Amino acid sequence: MERYLSRYKFYLAFENSNCVHYITEKFFRALSIGMVPVVFGARYSDYVKIAPPLSFIFVASPLAMKAARVKGKQSQNLSIPNINLEIPKNHPYFHSNNIKELSKYLLKLDSNDTLYNEYHAWREEYIIVGKKNKHLCSICEHLHLKDIPNKSYKISDWWNSKRDCKN
Repeated sequence: MERYLSRYKFYLAFENSNCVHYITEKFFRALSIGMVPVVFGARYSDYVKIAPPLSFIFVASPLAMKAARVKGKQSQNLSIPNINLEIPKNHPYFHSNNIKELSKYLLKLDSNDTLYNEYHAWREEYIIVGKKNKHLCSICEHLHLKDIPNKSYKISDWWNSKRDCKN
């Protein structure tokens, strides 16, 4: 699959649910293969926390765009999952209802190597580490450790889809 996908420049890493702090494996797959992920789902600030600088194209939801325009300031309403927080002026982001503009921008990047390569400049200072399904291996390893006390957690204490997602 990676060999097939690596022929393309862009990867649409769109979520079927917009959830706070949730970033799909599609995002990481695109970066590791050498593609530029075009993302929609989590907040901009969630992607910035884990991604190299200028390594993705953020597609803003209509709700996020509306909130960002309130009184000329960006909204700080964290109860709306896909709000654009701290989007720098030099980073491209798009209103999701305007696919035509996003398409034009992707075509522009496709035909302009200088602009397109800006999305790969981070590769000079950063590397992607880790192996596939490392989290699954880690779970198995920890299940076999005898010296770690058992713990249990109530998932609803830290994840609530009604609070954290907008489908």
